[in-house]
Amino acid sequence: MNVTVRLVAALWLAALAVLGGSTYFQVAEERGRLTQDLERRAVLLGEGLREAVEPAASKGSRVVIDRLLKKFGRPDQGIAVYDRVASLVTATPEMALVLPASLPEATEAITSGAVQKGLRSLNSRQVYVYATPLLHDDKPAGALAVFLDASDLRRAEWERWQFNAVRFLVLALALSLIAWLVVRMSVTCALCTWSLRSAN
Repeated sequence: MNVTVRLVAALWLAALAVLGGSTYFQVAEERGRLTQDLERRAVLLGEGLREAVEPAASKGSRVVIDRLLKKFGRPDQGIAVYDRVASLVTATPEMALVLPASLPEATEAITSGAVQKGLRSLNSRQVYVYATPLLHDDKPAGALAVFLDASDLRRAEWERWQFNAVRFLVLALALSLIAWLVVRMSVTCALCTWSLRSAN
């Protein structure tokens, strides 16, 4: 019996190691693919809006900016505009409720003059942030930030782990049954051999 338990335990550990490692790489690959998709969408929206917002921001026309944000804002797609000192000027309604007064990505975009992007948590919600500087006479005049809902990343990861956990359980049961049959047959064959030798 101890032999069967040790054999089953060894098979379970081997299966767990293989499936765990495989799942980790699958999750990393899926996360990379989804992040690239979010980045593509953010670049298209951010750069398109920047061209429209920049002239309005340089003239201080908040009405035009608000109109643009209202047009392109959605529950899964927030937008915010910051002034030259990285203070929030205006944002889509959903984002205005959860945004801090100053966003690190917006501050960095203004000071460096380069796009800042990445995942962050806002009010316990994961979002992809794309912050691009707004220029006036080739000088930083503020920043435009796009926020895309990134909750699909966690959901996809969780679903992948769940799927592979079920696979592990099925595989573990199959391996346990095979190990039990192999040990039982080995013991039966050994007893038959011993009986034949004893008879002779």
